Amino acid sequence: MDAPWLPAGGPLELAGRGTTFVRHSPAPPGRPTLLLLHGLSVTADANWFPAYPALVERYGIVAIDHRGHGRGIRAERRFRLADCADDAVAALDALGIEQTIAVGYSMGGPIAQLVWHRHRERTHGLVLCATTHRFRGLEPLRDLPTAFAMRARATGAAPSRRGQIDGGLRRWLAHEIARTDRATAMQAGLSLARYDASGWIRTLDVPHAVVITDRDAAIVPPRQQRLAQALPSPTVVHANIDHTGCVTRPAVFVPALLDALDAVAPD
Repeated sequence: MDAPWLPAGGPLELAGRGTTFVRHSPAPPGRPTLLLLHGLSVTADANWFPAYPALVERYGIVAIDHRGHGRGIRAERRFRLADCADDAVAALDALGIEQTIAVGYSMGGPIAQLVWHRHRERTHGLVLCATTHRFRGLEPLRDLPTAFAMRARATGAAPSRRGQIDGGLRRWLAHEIARTDRATAMQAGLSLARYDASGWIRTLDVPHAVVITDRDAAIVPPRQQRLAQALPSPTVVHANIDHTGCVTRPAVFVPALLDALDAVAPD
C-alpha cells in the first residue's frame, strides 16, 4: 500500500475516558493549533491526509480519531457527539494545549460546534466544512430532490472533474476506513440525525468560517448555506467539489481551507 505522508502520531491516554489515536504536530512560534475533527465512518488520516502537509507548515495540528472510528476509544456506552467533543478537549489537555481552532468536516462540523459550546474558554475559532448545524427534522427530506439531482450530475461528470485516487493510495485509504467499527458508525449516524444547534448557534462569539462544498450531494449546498445564514458573522469560502472532494480533489479543497483559516486564525 502507498501510504501518504502523515505527521507523527500514536496512542494517547485521555484521563478517565480511554485511549485514542492522535496525530500531533507542534505549532510554529506564535501560531495557533488546529483541532482537526473528521467525518462519519472515516478516520482523521482518511479525512485530512491531503491537507496535512500544507497545514503543518502554518499551524500546529491535533487530529483525533473519534470514538469507534479508526483507532479511537472503544466504549460500551452509545455514541454521542458530545462525548467526541469532550474527548477532543481531553486530548488537548493531555498534550498541554490551552486553546485551539476547531476545524470540522461533515460530522466533524457538529463536533466542532460542540467543542465551542461546551468548552468556550478553549476555543479561538471555528472552521466548518461541508456541514450544517441542524440534521434533525424535515430538512433532510426536503433536500432529497436536490441531492438526487446532484448525484445524477456527479455520475455523469468527467473523471477529471470527479477526482481520482491512484490504486496504491486507494488501497491504503480502504484499509484505513476499514478500521472503523460499523456498529458504532451506525450509532454515530443516528446521533447525527438528532443533532440540532439552531437554539444556540447564533450566540457564537469567536471568529468563524464556513467552507461550502458546491457539488455536495450528501449535505447539499442549500443546507450548508443555511448554516452560514444562522451564524452571526461568518466568512464564507466556496470549493467546487463534492462531499469526498477533501480527498479526491485536494488542489481545490486545500486552498479553500487555508483561505478559511486565514480569516479565522489570530495574527
